[in-house]
Amino acid sequence: MVTGMAAALAAAFVWTLATRLFHGAGQDMPPLEMNAAKGLTALLLFSLVVAGGSGPGAFSLPGSEGALLLLSGAVGIGLGDTAYFRALQQLGTRRVLLLELLAAPFAALVGWFFLDEGMAWAAMTGLGLTLAGVALAVLSFPTQPGRGSSGRSVLWGVAAALCQGLGIVMARHAFTRTPLDASQAAWWRLVGGELLLVLILLWRRQPLAVTTYAGRGGLPKVLAAAVLGTFLGIWLQQAAISQLQAGVAQTLLATAPLFAMGLAALTGRRLGLPAVAGALLALMGVALLASQSG
Repeated sequence: MVTGMAAALAAAFVWTLATRLFHGAGQDMPPLEMNAAKGLTALLLFSLVVAGGSGPGAFSLPGSEGALLLLSGAVGIGLGDTAYFRALQQLGTRRVLLLELLAAPFAALVGWFFLDEGMAWAAMTGLGLTLAGVALAVLSFPTQPGRGSSGRSVLWGVAAALCQGLGIVMARHAFTRTPLDASQAAWWRLVGGELLLVLILLWRRQPLAVTTYAGRGGLPKVLAAAVLGTFLGIWLQQAAISQLQAGVAQTLLATAPLFAMGLAALTGRRLGLPAVAGALLALMGVALLASQSG
């Protein structure tokens, strides 16, 4: 549906803004601590929204499907975002967003095989055009100075994409079978992610020393990015996956590099012909997906 597509594109835009903040904060905070801090911030905000909208009863977990929401948060947010932040430190924004494209076809394939989410040829064509356009646009950017591309760094980016794609599929499967709204589903996914992170920190006997990083300048950036990308972004993401197939939703969420290009252009960076062609190709794909979702 068009509303779901708008929510997915809006989520991609706010995640682009948040990624820039996370990238700056990554110089001061380790990925695990950064993920835990941003998740806790968003969880507190969602708690206020859920309690204010539906009362304390809104926090009840709806059976086995609710447990799947917890698992989707543990995989997509707990593991996926930690790997994403690790890759962001080592590869930079452009390359990480490129690797993030892998989440869309992975989500579509998992949804196809396990959820029987059949896709029309036109929708599959739109998906392919969107991915090809974003890839062309991102690859047109020159390599950032000082950024490496070791195999381990790339594996972190691939792991982030796979975890987030799998998390999207599980969240959609659970969300569409529960009476929860988008904010409630997002709350439970964040709980799942935070629980996993706490277990990892306890296993490593590593306290979440937030005050250690407050003085380095990283914490304010993480908190701002958490409000923008995690709180608002996950809310929009849940609204999107409630109305769209997993592969379609993840494809639209993967358009974040196009918004990054727009921000770069606004700051005076010149965009070459391949970047413009890629953006137009991706827009054609989005339009084709919209025609199949209406």
